[in-house]
Amino acid sequence: MKNKLFKSYLVISLIVLLLITLTSGIYLTSLYKSNSKYAVNSVEKIKSDLTTVFLAEGSFSSDLFKNRVKKAVSDNRRIYSLIISDKDNSIKYLYIKNRNLVKTIPEPVNKSISFPEYKNTGFSYSVINDSFIIPGKNIHNIEVLYKIISNSEILRIIKITIIFLLLFIIISIIFILYIPSANKTVISVNTVDNPISSKNVKSSETKTVSADKNNSETLVWEEYLEKKLKYELEKAASFDQDVSFAVISYEKCTTDTKHIKKELIETVSSYFSLDLSFEYGKKGFALIMPDKELEEGITEINAFIARLEELYD
Repeated sequence: MKNKLFKSYLVISLIVLLLITLTSGIYLTSLYKSNSKYAVNSVEKIKSDLTTVFLAEGSFSSDLFKNRVKKAVSDNRRIYSLIISDKDNSIKYLYIKNRNLVKTIPEPVNKSISFPEYKNTGFSYSVINDSFIIPGKNIHNIEVLYKIISNSEILRIIKITIIFLLLFIIISIIFILYIPSANKTVISVNTVDNPISSKNVKSSETKTVSADKNNSETLVWEEYLEKKLKYELEKAASFDQDVSFAVISYEKCTTDTKHIKKELIETVSSYFSLDLSFEYGKKGFALIMPDKELEEGITEINAFIARLEELYD
């Protein structure tokens, strides 16, 4: 039974882990698309503002133009660089917020500025290129290094994923700890309720038992039950087996208890091991059935009770 549960647990674990991974991936993809759309809209707004300023000043090097670029970058913390170039790829304006993102610092070359080479910024950054049209002037290009996924968003995704993983691990630990007690210790309690009368006992089935045989074929004392049951459970846990345990009572029996015990012991010995059959109370006995699942144990107990009812009917 444990093997079936463990295999089911493995399948469920793989499905849960796959769902956690897919959920994180879907959320990250959705966030990336949403932020990318916002990035494009932000660049469009910057283009509109800078066009207005350029038409007012007529120069990329004016203080008004520089201040407007700085304000646009400070207002949008996801922008890390802004480059404006003409159709000949000659840079007209360059602003870099974080120079750690470029391999070399651009320097003037032949009265122009060389394009910066970005470091490997991974998937969280994106370079947005677009045309920059100024009325009455040639078409220019604008290039913006934009951080699509921020560090806080990445940390949030990681935290959520870790929380789900921790919950899954805790549930898994509880499940694994529960297996030995839930699947190796199977307890089935059945009771013989039919009254047993001495006149119903068939004389043909009454046997004379010698003193030696009577001493060897008796139920084990009840005080040894707990210790033996604990031993069988530990052994079953070691060998990946199940254990069924049954308590049968004949409280409603009105005939002589000693005589009934003899008959019951003979019947018990034909179904179960007397070494694992114990006295239980004044009118009852307990049975330990090693390597028996619950269903199989119930079947054997029912067959045993049916046999008792046949004998004492």
